[in-house]
Amino acid sequence: MSTGNFYKIEASKYFAVCMAFEDEETGESWSAQSFDYEDIYLQDIPMAMRDKKINFSLTNQRDKHGSGRFHARVIGIVQLGQVEIMLTMRNGYYEGANLDYHQISEERDTKGYQRDLDRLKAIIEEVYTRWSMPLVCTARFSNGEAIYEQVTPRTRLKSIVNDLQ
Repeated sequence: MSTGNFYKIEASKYFAVCMAFEDEETGESWSAQSFDYEDIYLQDIPMAMRDKKINFSLTNQRDKHGSGRFHARVIGIVQLGQVEIMLTMRNGYYEGANLDYHQISEERDTKGYQRDLDRLKAIIEEVYTRWSMPLVCTARFSNGEAIYEQVTPRTRLKSIVNDLQ
């Protein structure tokens, strides 16, 4: 039995890293060897969060949301107001990895908390988009296999339809 390559908790897309990609328009390809992912992981994402005026801290906490096949490396914790979110890089089942996140602060039923949560998630996804290849799952088969495509309005719609089935 097969399985999909990626697993995510709260991210709206699969922010793929450490993979080989080909630009469909130009035919140009690039791979993980073209970039130093340790720099992205340890320097660029934390710096981008700080540039957006988001509190970022390193942590020794472990990600408790991974399944047996999809281990995650914790990048750090970001905070805005009372909202805390853990940033992770989760390994792919067959190749690569994807950037993910999940809320770790206790949810509060206030407008300010929800506003900060929405704003922080939007900032995280903006930063992740800069340092990854955003993908959506456009098909999932009964044997578990999945097809991922770059995010476009068309593939986003296919992904929503796929999630409804």
